[in-house]
Order: sequence, then structure tokens, then C-alpha cells
Amino acid sequence: MPVGEGAAPVPVQPYRVYRRRWLVLFVIVVTQVSNGAAWLSFSPVASYAAHYYDTTLDNINWQMTQFMIVQLIVTPFIMWAVDHWSFRWVVVIGAVLNGLGMAVKGISTWDLVTPTHLRYALTMVGSVAAAVAQPFTLVIPTRYSQAWHPQGERTLSTTLSSLANPIGCMLGISVTPLYVTKPADVPLINTIWAFPAIIAALAAIFGVTMSHPPTPPSPSAAHCRRAEPFWRTMRTLLTSRPLLILACCFGPAIGAMNGVATLLGQMLCTTGYSTGFVGLCGALLFGCGIPGAILLGLIAMKTGKAVETVKISYSMTAVCLIIFCQAARYPDLQWLLALSIGLVGLVGVGTYPLAIELGVEATYPIDQTYSNSLIFIPGSLVGAVLVVLGTAMGRPISPAAQLREVCTVDGAAGAVQPLDYTNYYILMTSLISVSAVGFTLLFDTPYHRSNRDAAGSPSDTEPVVDADTDADADSATTAVAAAVTDGPTVVAVT
Repeated sequence: MPVGEGAAPVPVQPYRVYRRRWLVLFVIVVTQVSNGAAWLSFSPVASYAAHYYDTTLDNINWQMTQFMIVQLIVTPFIMWAVDHWSFRWVVVIGAVLNGLGMAVKGISTWDLVTPTHLRYALTMVGSVAAAVAQPFTLVIPTRYSQAWHPQGERTLSTTLSSLANPIGCMLGISVTPLYVTKPADVPLINTIWAFPAIIAALAAIFGVTMSHPPTPPSPSAAHCRRAEPFWRTMRTLLTSRPLLILACCFGPAIGAMNGVATLLGQMLCTTGYSTGFVGLCGALLFGCGIPGAILLGLIAMKTGKAVETVKISYSMTAVCLIIFCQAARYPDLQWLLALSIGLVGLVGVGTYPLAIELGVEATYPIDQTYSNSLIFIPGSLVGAVLVVLGTAMGRPISPAAQLREVCTVDGAAGAVQPLDYTNYYILMTSLISVSAVGFTLLFDTPYHRSNRDAAGSPSDTEPVVDADTDADADSATTAVAAAVTDGPTVVAVT
């Protein structure tokens, strides 16, 4: 009916959210959970794995370390691909590669399928495929949240998707010792972690059908511009002082926690701690990151001081890691080890989602994948170097320590040798302490994205509504879809 003079205006609804956003989130989360679990599943049972594969402990460590090395190689390509390919295909390729890699790793240990002498080689093939897949979904949490969720949901979405990999690491470290109590149990844990990876791959193929919602969920999501060449974007980012400080100072924290998680079993078995206790420590490291992320996110949201929140939590992380490394040198300090590593998870792992959100705030409206990747790359580099240095810096233990170590498995190939990690602890804690001090003194950034949302937020007659999946058939939605679907972003930081 025509609207006559004096008639109430028809409400305008320019922003919408779609239920399918939860399916995309499911694929990202499950892919990363299974990937993280497979990455560190050998950490608490490295001696058993070396025995089963008839190989050395160094080779088992390389099976875990290659994840970080492959990430360094693949992540720059992912930065280019997300900007030039369909975002949907980045998610699908990552999930499918992860599913195939995990399937190969699981099948490689089946007695009826694999010759014994090829088991380790095929396990490495599957692990490399999973490592290639990891950055596809690991560096896109803020990109996904920006495209699919309204402002009020972005912190929750980013927290879930960015903590999915640490949750997987927690499960890999804590669940594995429950099932692997002898070398012959290794095939079981490989098979267990293959199932969720395959489910996520199938969900990605049949469920992730578009890159962006037809109608944007927020003003900042609708703010898209013409793409610039990749290298021009990189030059712009590499001149962003806040992003460079965040990458150089927060990257070592990611690397230190990756190094601790990878060598956790080998560090603690030297002083007599069982695989079960190692699993508990791994669960505390990553499990406490979930409530930590929620708590820190709420504090930042309520106070509006995200930068200050990250600075305080990062400084606390350095202190707690120093306490853990000192306690790990001595036996019978289970309570102090559990408390300190739980606090590292609470304030360290829990800080990660907020830190990558700060990277987005610093560089908006540049594509969020770039800032995530440039924070992630130094973390992978530092983590890989720390794992390699971990055994290289180890010293032979004293005769008294040899009486309490529980590292050696009778009959294992090579030397499953307990080491004194004191020098390694000094290096790691010095690195994170210097980084925390540098971050606290140097980092600051305007909230570019939040300011954009505040300036362009919907009025009372322009609400964000929960749209049905067929809502994109209307003409207004179709017009907006043409502007945002697969649209790249600007390259200038304002």
C-alpha cells in the first residue's frame, strides 16, 4: 500500500546475520581442534612413539616441529590466497587437506595396511599435509568474524575460532596419555584424531557454500574497497608501527608456549614426572586459556582498555612462565608446576584472541588475514627454533637425577636420553621477559575498526536482524551482496 503524507516510515534493515555463520564456525573450529590434537599428541608419550616407530626421539620431535616450519613456508601464500581466492575455497581446502592428512596418518599405523618399515614415513606424509592445512584456517578467525558476525558477537566468534587450535593441543596432550600406556597403543590415538578431521572436511565440502553473507552484519563489514597489489599491501603493513611491535613482541610469547607444549613430556620426565601428570599440565596450559580469553575479553569490553589489558596479562605470563621453568628443574613440586602452568594458560593463551583483535584494530580496513599472519609468523619461527634448541642445549643429568628420571623406555630405538634443560629454561624465560617489557613500553594503537562501527552503527530504525538463509533473494540484499561477496579491502592504514 502506498505510503501517504504523515504515514510512519518503513523501517530500514541494512544489516543482517545468517544462521549459516555457525556452520562455517563449526568447520573452522573442528578442523583446528583435530589439527592441534594431532600436532602435539606425541608430546607426552614421545618415548613410546619412538619405540613404536623404531626411530629416534629426535625424529619424533621433528614430526611435531615440522608443523611450525611448514607454517612459516605456507602462511605467506595463505595471505595472498585469502585476498585473491574465494574465502570459501580457503576454508574448504584447509579442511580437506587436514582430513586427508589425518586419514593418512591414521591408516599408516594399521597392521593390515602398512608395512612396518614404512609406518614412520607415511605418518610424516600425513603430518606434513596436516601442517600445510593448518594456516588455512588458523590465520582467518578475525576475517571470518568480521564478515559473518555483528559487532556484539565478534569477540565470542574470534575467541572460539582462535582458541580452537589450543583446545586441540590441550586434548592432544591430555587425552593421549589416557590411551597410550605402551608403544603398541600409538595406532589407536592416530585413528581417534582422524575422525573429527574427516567430519570437518565433509562439512566444509557440502556446507560452506559462500564466502560472505549476502548482506553484511555490521558497518565495518560493509566497508570494502578495491584491492591493491599484494606487495603494496605488505609495504603498508610493514610500515605500521603498532603491528610491527605487536608481531615482534607478542610473537615470542606464542613461540615460547609452542616450545613448552612440544617438549613438555621430555622436560618433565627428566625430573620424574609421569606421562599422566604431563597430560594434566598440558590440559591446564591450554584449557585455562578458554576462561582466560573470556575473562580478558569481558574486561577489555567493559573498560574499553584492550591495550592495557593485554599489557598486564602479558607481563603476568612472563612471571608465571619463569616460576614454571624454575619448578620444572626439581622433583615433587606437582602443585607448583600445575598452578604456574595453569596461570600461563589463563593469562598467556587467554591473551591470544585479544592480541590478534588489536592487530585488526591497528590495521583496519586492511584485510584481517594479513595482521593475523604477521603475528603468527614470528610465533612459528620462534617456536621452531626453541624446539630445535631444546635438545641441543640440554646437558647430561647427574647420577642422582638418573635415579628418578622416567624418560627411558626399554627397547626404544636410539637414545631416549633425559637431559638437564636449565640453559633452555634461561633462554626461553629471558626471551619472553624482554618481549613483555618491550610490548608494555612501546605498544599502543587507535581502535580504527571499533571507531568505524561506532560512527556507522545502526539506529533504532535500522536494526541488525537474524535473517533466514533465503533472505538473500530480495533486491536490496542482492545489491549489497554484489559489493561485499569476496570483496578485498583497502591497503592504507588510517
